[in-house]
Amino acid sequence: MRLLVFDTSNSTCCAGVYETGEGLRELSYRIVMDKKTHSETLLPTIDEVLKEAGLKIGDIDIYGVTIGPGSFTGIRIGISTVKGLSLVTGKKVYPVSSTMALAKSVDVIENGEKTYLLPCFDARNKRVFASLYDEDMNEIIEENAYDSNDLKDMIDLPQGSRLIIMGSGTSVMKEALGETEGVRIEDAGGAVITPSGIAKSAVMMGEDQAVDALVLAPKYCARSQAERFRKKEEIVISETTEEDVDKITVLEAEGIKHPWGRNEIRDLVLSDAKISLTAKTKDGEITGYLGASFILDEAEMGNICVSGRYRREGIASKLMDELKRRLKEKGVRTLFLEVSDQNLPAIGLYDRLGFETYGVRRDYYGDGEDALLKKIEL
Repeated sequence: MRLLVFDTSNSTCCAGVYETGEGLRELSYRIVMDKKTHSETLLPTIDEVLKEAGLKIGDIDIYGVTIGPGSFTGIRIGISTVKGLSLVTGKKVYPVSSTMALAKSVDVIENGEKTYLLPCFDARNKRVFASLYDEDMNEIIEENAYDSNDLKDMIDLPQGSRLIIMGSGTSVMKEALGETEGVRIEDAGGAVITPSGIAKSAVMMGEDQAVDALVLAPKYCARSQAERFRKKEEIVISETTEEDVDKITVLEAEGIKHPWGRNEIRDLVLSDAKISLTAKTKDGEITGYLGASFILDEAEMGNICVSGRYRREGIASKLMDELKRRLKEKGVRTLFLEVSDQNLPAIGLYDRLGFETYGVRRDYYGDGEDALLKKIEL
């Protein structure tokens, strides 16, 4: 199968053609680092790699493109281009994470140490687009936009391991991490996304992860400049209604690794022994929700979820504060919850709110993913 891949999500522009099957065979590639815009360089670069491989666009079986995070304009250029090609040829597309593509662009030499990869792009003002992978490319910290100091606090690596930081955000993260006791930090700040990194990521995803062009969507992990400078939305916290159930089901499926189904959410909303709260904008857009059940003086938290474009605006904290207030009114004294030991953003939120860990359920979610048991006295 012939695979055409390209990237315009960050500073460089690249494209390549590969054959998949038994291994991955590189037919041709280009990495462009000049000062021209991606809109000027992408199509000529694709044309060059096709000609060098002796192919035409109709000979390509499937595409791969980085969908972000990175430059808003760059991401749109790449996605618009692949949508045009895909719709004309009727071929599917691998939506490849930019941080994964960067991590797969670096050849890691094994030396016996447990190795972790931190691909990161500079997002300015000491912020980065980043994720953390182990040496088997399991995602340890979810790909997102992070303040470098917040991300530093989330990184907890075992003694004797090494951390390879790569990409344009390397200097920002090295400054934040400083000297990390027991962890050897390696600098790959000059690394960029390569066509082979995109192709390796696509192959690792598997054919079932390829999508139709019409449903291909960018992953910005941050709001655009226009959104950042708009007047901050006023958020209203209220009880969830049955009319909200379908939208919340979609919100959970998009944002939670272990989402509840529609019937579970509907039961949460309608039960007298449970509380469900929804955060909405003034025009009714759902930005987040949570739910909890209670009996006598104890309550247990269910899922909490905030829409991606409204994260880092304190919505989760507002929902939790309102939940605690309502539970107190019902005579509840202790609130319990469980959270995956790999969900570091949620753990950070609960710790900031004053929850304490009192136990662990081993392999609760499967694949070695433990559940931390936490509680807070109201």
